[in-house]
Amino acid sequence: AERVWGIRDGSDSEKADAAIAKTREFFESLGVKTRLSEYGVGAERIPEVIAQLEAHGMVALGETHDLGLDVAEEILRRSVREE
Repeated sequence: AERVWGIRDGSDSEKADAAIAKTREFFESLGVKTRLSEYGVGAERIPEVIAQLEAHGMVALGETHDLGLDVAEEILRRSVREE
């Protein structure tokens, strides 16, 4: 949030939410879809997505590789609920 978008106000959580919104706006301004449903992916497909991450060895995610598949699954579930 701070380095990419210059967002310095608010708690860490508020800055993260603002950065997500700014990132989504950026990609949508380029015509890129940003919602799972826009790709035909619903909650029922999340286990398949997680299995593919695991199959490709993508089990340590994030900038510092400290996010596991459990966190990835929660992010996907939240993104489906937001739509």
